[in-house]
Amino acid sequence: MLPTYLVAFAAGPFRVLRSRHGDVPLALYARPCLEEQLAAEAPEVFDVIGRGLDFFGELFGVPYQFGKYDHVFAPEYAFGGMEHPGCVTLNERFLFRHRVTDDARRRRASLLMHEMAHMWFGDYVTMRWWDDLWLNEAFATMLAVVAQPEATSYGEGWTSFTHVDVPLARRADQLPTSHAIRVRTADTDAARSNFGPIVYRRGAAVLHELAERVGWDTFVAGVRSYLRTHAWGNAGLDDLVAALREVSGEDLDRWVDEWLLRSGINTVAVRRDTGGVRIVQEAEPRVEPRHLRMRLGAFDHDGTALVPRTPVEVTLDPPGCARELPEFGDPEPDLLIPNVDAVSHVKTVLDPRSRDTALRSLSAVDDPRARAVVWGALWDEVQDGRLPARDYASAVLTHGRSERDVGVLEALLDRASRAVWVYADRARVPEALEAMAHGLREQLADAGYGSDRQLALARALVGVVGADEHAFLGDVVCGRSPWPGLEVDPDLRWRAVVRVAESGGDIDELLEVALEADPGDYGRRSALTAEAARPSAAAKEKAWTRLLGGDHSLAERQAIMAGLRKPGQEALLTPFAGRYWQTLESLAGTAEVEFLSAFARALYPCLTDDDKGVLEATDEFLARGPLPSSVLKVVREERAELAVVRTARACDAAGARR
Repeated sequence: MLPTYLVAFAAGPFRVLRSRHGDVPLALYARPCLEEQLAAEAPEVFDVIGRGLDFFGELFGVPYQFGKYDHVFAPEYAFGGMEHPGCVTLNERFLFRHRVTDDARRRRASLLMHEMAHMWFGDYVTMRWWDDLWLNEAFATMLAVVAQPEATSYGEGWTSFTHVDVPLARRADQLPTSHAIRVRTADTDAARSNFGPIVYRRGAAVLHELAERVGWDTFVAGVRSYLRTHAWGNAGLDDLVAALREVSGEDLDRWVDEWLLRSGINTVAVRRDTGGVRIVQEAEPRVEPRHLRMRLGAFDHDGTALVPRTPVEVTLDPPGCARELPEFGDPEPDLLIPNVDAVSHVKTVLDPRSRDTALRSLSAVDDPRARAVVWGALWDEVQDGRLPARDYASAVLTHGRSERDVGVLEALLDRASRAVWVYADRARVPEALEAMAHGLREQLADAGYGSDRQLALARALVGVVGADEHAFLGDVVCGRSPWPGLEVDPDLRWRAVVRVAESGGDIDELLEVALEADPGDYGRRSALTAEAARPSAAAKEKAWTRLLGGDHSLAERQAIMAGLRKPGQEALLTPFAGRYWQTLESLAGTAEVEFLSAFARALYPCLTDDDKGVLEATDEFLARGPLPSSVLKVVREERAELAVVRTARACDAAGARR
């Protein structure tokens, strides 16, 4: 039975482009003002769709079952995409209006594959109830990664997944709002609150591990059996497990209990002491030990490279959860990486010697998946207060230049920027920003003419240059590129405008220039962000009033909030802390839940001169609980992040690694 949530209507003055793939009619719809972009992007989109239909039809042993396949690019769409049978709705930002890297195109292709997987896993066979929401979304997320090398030109997808998706899942699992992948769900509101990294990203990670455990061919055979048995019907977790059990001959009940019905993430660490090398599953509060299987990688420094030894298969079973590793005796490896292939969903803690080796020589590791695991472990250490944020940023500048995948480089640069702006000691932020800007300029000098790497580095530089760089930023806004071969597009212009605004420069004339170059809705929203980013009490007051009193769409209000709260403006933002709680409570029952949740997250007072007072006010507010549970969940998560910020800053101030 097809549920009502899969029914959609798309109305409006659309432009349409049509094609066919075999017997399946294809169509792309977009607003008339995007007709040029639609025509430019259609060949690639149709190509990915056609290759995807072939891949999934063969994978599942069932051809595409619906009479047509449309894609509607909708303005200000609340989601990335939605899998209505025969008609996928997408946010129109995926019709690119400015220069994008190949990684942005890869992520669009991944979204197309995610929604296409739902045509089988979610539409052809649909969950019985919201309890198995994870089943739809985790499978579609995993299958989009699997489809990437087959249906796109972007190669294997698990390395990017390890860099981008897995850290988000790990962090969600460590929040006070962590929950099992599969939870009992009373109603639609409860289901809404469960959308997030645990369902999508952690779910995909554990399914990947299960497929590796039983074997890919066996896993696919089980999925095919599940689809055949429940075609045009409803099914759930028990039905999928039954199909996988039948083809694999394995008892999967323990796997279901440990990985789908329990919350939290297990931490695996290497210990070096006088007795040799051990790998342990650390005991943690509120997280039960699981039966873990993984590969432990070992590397020796030969002066120019970190040379891998043969990996060791490791099993860590309760209750002991530890194993001695005589294989790594004298001499001990310079670098030991638990879960080196990123198949097991665990948190990895490097031992001090391995961490120091990584910080000095990570780019000497040839395996990109192993590097991804180490990068993730280093980022966790920043957030855990074990590694100074400035050390992480320095490592990105040193070793990020060796990452050939520009999407990986972009992810690392984004985290390095956050490390400096948010997690570094406040007194040392200007110095850290100057060091980062210097390093980025050096790399830009060597970046390829007009390359994606050049664009990624330019974006990062624009975000960290100091207040004395307004002339440089003004040139960017006016379209004068400082870098040979790189054309300044609207996105880079607006990044420069916002940076001038937040650093105290005069943006009135720059706004006119940028809006003339980009007069559409993206430009208008970017202007709202820039105006709210100005570091003055009057600008903040104007933005607050505009946010709550104006007739703005959700996307426009999100743009205002993106500018209102900026690092380095703590003194200006402190007076808004009390108003945040009052406004949040007054909005309950009158504002749509999407805006209420967005307001709760985007304007949580984590940037003030009184962190302790904010934490106390948060606890008092949560004790009263005057909001829907989905919004209170956001507040709890933001409180946890503020605690992380305080811990990370203290570590950076001390300048010591633990």
